[in-house]
Amino acid sequence: MSASIIVEKNVMVSMPDGVALATDIYRPSTEAVLPVLLQRTPYDKDFSTIPDILRMAGAGYCVVVQDTRGCFASEGVFTPFINEAADGAACMDWAATQPWSNGRIGSFGASYVGATQWLAATRAHPALCGMAPLVTASDYYEGWTYQGGAFELGFTLHRTLGFALSDTLRRVGRGTAMPDERERVLDAIGAIDLLYKQLPLTSMPLLTPCAPYYADWLRHPENDGSWQRISPSRSYEQIGVPALNMGGWYDIFANGTLANYSGMKARGGTAHARSRQRLIMGPWAHGVDGDAFPWQSFGPRAGTRAVTVDLVGAHLRWFDYVLKDIDDGIRLEAPVRIFVMGTNRWRE
Repeated sequence: MSASIIVEKNVMVSMPDGVALATDIYRPSTEAVLPVLLQRTPYDKDFSTIPDILRMAGAGYCVVVQDTRGCFASEGVFTPFINEAADGAACMDWAATQPWSNGRIGSFGASYVGATQWLAATRAHPALCGMAPLVTASDYYEGWTYQGGAFELGFTLHRTLGFALSDTLRRVGRGTAMPDERERVLDAIGAIDLLYKQLPLTSMPLLTPCAPYYADWLRHPENDGSWQRISPSRSYEQIGVPALNMGGWYDIFANGTLANYSGMKARGGTAHARSRQRLIMGPWAHGVDGDAFPWQSFGPRAGTRAVTVDLVGAHLRWFDYVLKDIDDGIRLEAPVRIFVMGTNRWRE
């Protein structure tokens, strides 16, 4: 589809509890109703992958990008994972009934944005027809916050400080926090190597006002009910849509990507979901999708901008299939595509 793109910024979408979430819409300038591609992100919708979003909108989709609860332009308080199922379902309620929507929704995005997809999918929303989670986990205890029972201090503290900075900047901008609080968070990020050595782990008062969930994670060192309630791997039977699972061999969540694919193949909530799972695994790390690393170059076929593995193109082909019922032969293709390191070739 070739059309100019209409952009609507900061549309406030109300959740059932009254909290309003800031939402941007990118859609072709047409009177036709179109399928919706949804991304719910804590990373700031204003800095989302705009060229990719414009390409998706230009291909005949209404692209909806929303700041998650408590993040950037949205209202509320951010507590990782806890509100994503309900907020995601409420956002789909809204998107499916807009005048530019045909009522069919697909979701996409990486890392925590993959978590917003999997958690929302457990609500079995009738408008959700497919997903495309990228470099994300299957469980938020094992492999995200803990690893084999050990607290993932390096990853978890680093990421929490990043979220804390975003929250502090937001509150300073709104006049609900003083600039010196921002400076303390910046100092902590600059001295994170020292914080890694600080004991006990629970002694992190800096995070109390902006990330109290960090201490709560430490209070739950076992994989108890608080973790199990938010685990996609325990909820595959509730998810009835196919997913294009994409990950990297060097990604921190490589095991999660593989587990989501195999788990949904075995236990997905519908035969439709079980039979249409797809997997792409490249020689990539978390957020690094090129063809070269300091220790190894995998050649021109490896990067996601290569003709052989255009990930945005793969998204569009997938969503054409699950949202527009366009089958250009994809249904008969091998469900798994992996990059074999060493021979540096793709294998199906």
